[in-house]
Amino acid sequence: MIERRFIEEYFPLNAVGESSISEGGKDHIKSIHVWWARRPLAASRASIYSSLILFNKNENNIEKTSEFIQKLSDWKNSVDHSIIFKARKEILKQFNNLPPRILDPFSGGGAIPLEALRLGCETYASDYNPISVFLLKCTLEYPQKFASITDENFHDQHTNKLIKIIEFYGKKILEKVSRESEQFYPKEKNSFPYAYFWSRVIKCQNPNCQAEIPLFTQYWLSKKRNVSLYPKVQKNKIIFSIVGKNYAEKPANFDPNNGSVYNAVATCSVCSFTVDDTTTRKLIFHKNFSEKLIAVCLLDNKGKKLYRLANENDIKIFENIGRKLTDKQNELIKKWNILPINEFVDTPTHNEYQEGGLFYNFFPIVLYGFTKWGDLFNSRQKYVLLLFIDAMREIYLEIKNEMNENDAKIIISYLTLAFNRLLTRYNNVTVWHSGSEQTEKIFAIQAIPMKWYYPEANPLITDNATSFQGNLKSVLNVLENLIKIPKSPIHVEQSSATSLNYQDEFFDAVITDPPYYDMVPYSALSDFFYVWDKRILSTVFPELFSTHLTPKTLDAIADL
Repeated sequence: MIERRFIEEYFPLNAVGESSISEGGKDHIKSIHVWWARRPLAASRASIYSSLILFNKNENNIEKTSEFIQKLSDWKNSVDHSIIFKARKEILKQFNNLPPRILDPFSGGGAIPLEALRLGCETYASDYNPISVFLLKCTLEYPQKFASITDENFHDQHTNKLIKIIEFYGKKILEKVSRESEQFYPKEKNSFPYAYFWSRVIKCQNPNCQAEIPLFTQYWLSKKRNVSLYPKVQKNKIIFSIVGKNYAEKPANFDPNNGSVYNAVATCSVCSFTVDDTTTRKLIFHKNFSEKLIAVCLLDNKGKKLYRLANENDIKIFENIGRKLTDKQNELIKKWNILPINEFVDTPTHNEYQEGGLFYNFFPIVLYGFTKWGDLFNSRQKYVLLLFIDAMREIYLEIKNEMNENDAKIIISYLTLAFNRLLTRYNNVTVWHSGSEQTEKIFAIQAIPMKWYYPEANPLITDNATSFQGNLKSVLNVLENLIKIPKSPIHVEQSSATSLNYQDEFFDAVITDPPYYDMVPYSALSDFFYVWDKRILSTVFPELFSTHLTPKTLDAIADL
């Protein structure tokens, strides 16, 4: 008689589903780095356990096992070692006291192999995508090198030494970058710039008008404090003021929810002429537009956000960056052979973008002429990001000389994760969240849509979600949690699921969740990070970061 696993007969779907919805916190792996279509840890943990233990028809046993699986899937119990080791013992019992070998050949963000690891399995995690493999090393492989838990008698430990070392070098990187770039974010009396607000501007296509149209979908700066920009017409020009609580009085007939552009259809406030969506796209695609600095958000010494209009000094500072950027790019070419970010936004099989096609849905920015990854950053952002790359490469060599190459590789990896998190809020297609009053990440959805206006965050601020230091803190919160996972064998590699180098029957189970047809173009989206990471890590991980862009020919997705 064939033995059946518990999941083949029964599974507490509703309870595990509820745990999947409610899981999370600052130490959840979703906070370590963006990954598209992350799998819930609760569902992964419960499914793996249910797939490895045998089904017992005894009604009492079914009920007890089901209750235990529910408890096991609860987020707070993921670090409860009495529960985790109970699950581990039960799995070992089913496999003659040997850890079962588990493979996930589509590991992606690492949810399934992480939970297999947590449950004591000998885990094999692989993916075709180099950004995924890099994440898997940081999520699975490296924390296990520093984990100190080997049995259920473990008592919680203090912050691991690794955390403090990474914090130390992160601070050194920020100090290096700040020395050369703080002039671009000048402090003011009792405050400093938190964000700059930019609008893309086209000309009215009415030949009798030709006024500038600053493109805004809405004008809110702070909804909770009722503060917004107010565009008013003066002598055929749009002049902005800031209105709302503690600012100028808001006009009675003004609704900040109603902007000047909707679905690429722009309306001129001077003459009310409407520019159709096709024309708007063509104007921007052919670079017949400008970017205008409209306002500045300041953060005072008490942590309060204030708003003012941009002034001549703000504009002058930005205009002076162009020449400095060219000089910095030439310097890094000579120093590290680092070229400017000029790689094209690529697709798995073609570079043609048609409205309504798959890659148009994921990369509508290309229809607006943002065809290179460098187009997604303004000159100040490019300059500062190059400073980070320069500092990180120098720090890597310093760590390697002071410690050893393996430790240097691990430390620079987590610093790069912080850099990557910074990238998601430090580009010119982000959005301003007027509720929380901060810059939101670019990948709020699994795509890179066009943005008509954007906030340029200050990356030098300490202890803030939009800054390098704040993003490093988020990475280390997750790492501290990952180090607490009990030790188990882990193998991470880059490989295609079509050519795995293992003997037949090597694995006890293959547990995976493969890509979903045309749902997410993982590799194409990953290039957003890859073009920057290869400039930091090409000598650290030459096996992952040696190609022009992420490999795509074997991607298991539809791109028709």
